Amino acid sequence: MKVLYFCTVKILIAFIFSLVLFFDGALHAQQVSLSRLNEVRVWLFSDIQVDELRASPKNSPFELVLDSKKTIEIEPSEWISIRKQGSFFSISHGNSKWKVKEFEIKTDEIGLVNLVSVKSSYRYYRGELRFNSKTGIRPLNVVSLEDYVASVVGSEMNFENPEALKVQAVISRTYALWNLGTAGKKDWYDLTDHTMNQVYNGELIEKPWYRDAALATSGEIATFTNKVILAVFSSTCGGHTSDNETTWSGKALPYLRGLSDHDACKKSPHFSWNFSLSKKEWNTWFSNHYPSYKGDIEIKKRTSDDRVSELSTTYSQGIIKANDFRLKLIKSFGARSLKSTAFEIIKSPDSISFVGKGMGHGIGVCQWGTLGLAESGWNYKDILRFYYGGIEIKDVYFDPKKEYLELAN
Repeated sequence: MKVLYFCTVKILIAFIFSLVLFFDGALHAQQVSLSRLNEVRVWLFSDIQVDELRASPKNSPFELVLDSKKTIEIEPSEWISIRKQGSFFSISHGNSKWKVKEFEIKTDEIGLVNLVSVKSSYRYYRGELRFNSKTGIRPLNVVSLEDYVASVVGSEMNFENPEALKVQAVISRTYALWNLGTAGKKDWYDLTDHTMNQVYNGELIEKPWYRDAALATSGEIATFTNKVILAVFSSTCGGHTSDNETTWSGKALPYLRGLSDHDACKKSPHFSWNFSLSKKEWNTWFSNHYPSYKGDIEIKKRTSDDRVSELSTTYSQGIIKANDFRLKLIKSFGARSLKSTAFEIIKSPDSISFVGKGMGHGIGVCQWGTLGLAESGWNYKDILRFYYGGIEIKDVYFDPKKEYLELAN
């Protein structure tokens, strides 16, 4: 089986950061209404600069609804151009122009919206696209849960092994439900389309096998004591996953316990790595980000799975949290710099090197480990039960008496 690289090289940067913030706060008993399953609200392009969008129908016409009053049908051979001007949207279609405060683009069951921006290229979306004062020119895509999952599988895991893809489908569905049930200030959307949550690139029309994984696991979620789990994952665990509380603050979750996967992810290009900076680059970066710390950086404390948890310097009393340190380096030098907290520090007169294993936080499912286990003959349910201890795989409607599911937090 040919192994492909992940679609995105920015593996979980903002996603990790969001979870750090998430676990810093108290976790409350929360629930997700099952009536929301056909209305997953995804905020598109929220991490990039967008000045103009072009939209065109594919397969069948779409409806353009202006200020909830006027409806215009746009044919597949036609385009509309969208810009934001102050508190209004400017929409152009041929010789026609409209100035509105909000509008929607609606498709039928077979229709797609071809949405193009300078930085995102061609993407295709099902359901509705909503533009209003909260979204700005970055629309809200309202889709069914299963359409969302079908996209995330291929956007997150660019493999071909069907069992590995089924694992990602169950994870993506479960994680989406968790976000539907998480109360907070983002009351007008549920998820973003990038690594702050899960990567969602719309309908992947050239790769239909990703939808096959969603269909094969339709409705299946991971539960712990009949509650929806926080189904987190990372690219490459480096041979051992981590306990959630050792990387993030918050209580230990029983289904997110660290374990050895016996190097199942050894085929990953991130299984081992080396990141180096010249002494001049290092000294400049460190003094800018940690001005109160002096002297050489040292590893002060490790977790039971040999990840660095705390760093210090020779002439300072303070402690540097290793995951915070990693996120700062990633922000400065990219996702392929300090790929994980499983590292050693090697110093020379001219440079400093970080030699490590794995990519990402290492908590929960390891994506490349999933591929390794699947190629060894494991089925997707066994892989999920292996990485998430004590879980059950259930249909989202497993209790017909309930109108909601609780979160296992």
